[in-house]
Amino acid sequence: MAIARALVNTPSIILADEPTGNLDTKTSYDIMELFHELHAQGNTIIMVTHEDDIAHYAHRIVRLKDGLIESDRINPNPTRGKKRSYSQLANKPNNKVKAFLSCGSVEKRSAAGEL
Repeated sequence: MAIARALVNTPSIILADEPTGNLDTKTSYDIMELFHELHAQGNTIIMVTHEDDIAHYAHRIVRLKDGLIESDRINPNPTRGKKRSYSQLANKPNNKVKAFLSCGSVEKRSAAGEL
């Protein structure tokens, strides 16, 4: 749901803090395919992850250690999954991405997180 909320206002910059942290591997890769398509449409995506395989989807990888930049490099060969469109991901049966792409309403929450 957090990804759907982030995309509602069609932002040009997306800040993603551990977007695949609590997801199974397949759903994580589906989310990365979604981010790939959003990037191809001109969006900038800044993502934080502890997962090395997910980091390799990025075009640039900055590694931090103890609050300092340990390395900053361009990834010449970002990982790419199967070429599927945004709509194919949304319409695939039993695909958890469908919930993110086809939600009709977004809950409003206060700063404390209450409804």
